[in-house]
Amino acid sequence: MARAVKFGVVGVVLLVLTVIGVLRSGWMCEIETVAVAVWLPPMGVLEKVVYEGDRDFRLLFIGDVHGQYRELISLIEEEAGGLDERTTVVLLGDMVSKGADSEKVVDFVLQNRDRVKYVFGNHELATLFAYLNPELNCKPLEKVRERLLPLRFSDTKELFYPKDLSKVKKEHSKLAKQLGPVVLKELALHGSLALRFELPNRQMLYAVHAGMLPGDFATTTPSVHSLTEMKFVDPTNWKRTSKSKFPGAERWYKLWDRNNEKHTTVLYGHDAKSGLNLRDRTKGLDSGCVKGGKLSALEYVYDHKNGEVTTRLLQTKCDQA
Repeated sequence: MARAVKFGVVGVVLLVLTVIGVLRSGWMCEIETVAVAVWLPPMGVLEKVVYEGDRDFRLLFIGDVHGQYRELISLIEEEAGGLDERTTVVLLGDMVSKGADSEKVVDFVLQNRDRVKYVFGNHELATLFAYLNPELNCKPLEKVRERLLPLRFSDTKELFYPKDLSKVKKEHSKLAKQLGPVVLKELALHGSLALRFELPNRQMLYAVHAGMLPGDFATTTPSVHSLTEMKFVDPTNWKRTSKSKFPGAERWYKLWDRNNEKHTTVLYGHDAKSGLNLRDRTKGLDSGCVKGGKLSALEYVYDHKNGEVTTRLLQTKCDQA
């Protein structure tokens, strides 16, 4: 009897070691892929919001949060005076990843979805892409590349694959697993690549993550990559955009400096290196919160009695993640 018990214990130990080996080898990716049918609905490209002139309203555009939940709440509650029925918060992408509290940020957004809107940043897209492709970060890329699933968008035939798959990191896969399929599907449905707010004074405010070019959404439909990654553009060929600088390139927002669309303003994040960058036609609001900088917001307030729109910059200090 004693020998039988000893053999049983050894067998259990061997079984545990085998399971650990399976997990480390990445076989569990195959198991999860077979066991769970991953799916996401097509996501929005451009959401349009039209304001009439018969009521007051406030728009609060906020730069890259990157999981810094405490700072987000501090900015909204303490600096901006909180959410009310006239206020709409607009997050300019990359609300998740890098910081410690991405789940709390997502929960806040979805709990307040009638008052909070957001555009997809490259980190939201990376997290959603990681969810669709659970093998990506636990098997060599060459073994999974041919069966990767793309993200889909409702108003375009473009099938989105990240240009650099190495940017879809283990942290994105981990976050996707933490959030789970129900929350990720809600995020996919609630967000869009761009938002357009049409104000009573004929101003149009566009919210995007990385940037957009003059004529986008009027005469052309920009690519997903441009809206979520672009920092530079070829001034002689606007279809050539990039996150990295290349010979002859210039910052995309300089095209707006030379443009005559006086009633259009683009608000964006993504560019922490440039920091707060408030120009006539473009407003860059990524001021490096996750790196210990500040979380920035630009407030637009409409007073229906005098028909005027006033703006104000709000900021809160951030702890480095």
